[in-house]
Amino acid sequence: MKDNNWWDEVDWMQAWEADENDLPEAVAQFIDWQDDVTVYFCYEKYNVIETKWSTFKRYWKNFLFYDDGPILLGRRRSEALWFSTNGTVKLGKRK
Repeated sequence: MKDNNWWDEVDWMQAWEADENDLPEAVAQFIDWQDDVTVYFCYEKYNVIETKWSTFKRYWKNFLFYDDGPILLGRRRSEALWFSTNGTVKLGKRK
């Protein structure tokens, strides 16, 4: 939640509404993980989905039906994504 953990905030809604399944360009550039990295998509208060980065990249639009402030964390990775209902995602690094 610390403001200094979040580097930038970019739009994800435009890419979500597009016909292509690609992640927003800024997110794809920020997250440079191998496809087999385990990720945790944390939504609502007690719900966490564990999957692989390749799966999240491919189906990210489906994950964001839960757009009420979910956070994506990579196992043993410092980068994090915090999605907002206003159509933006914060790009951050855990410290």
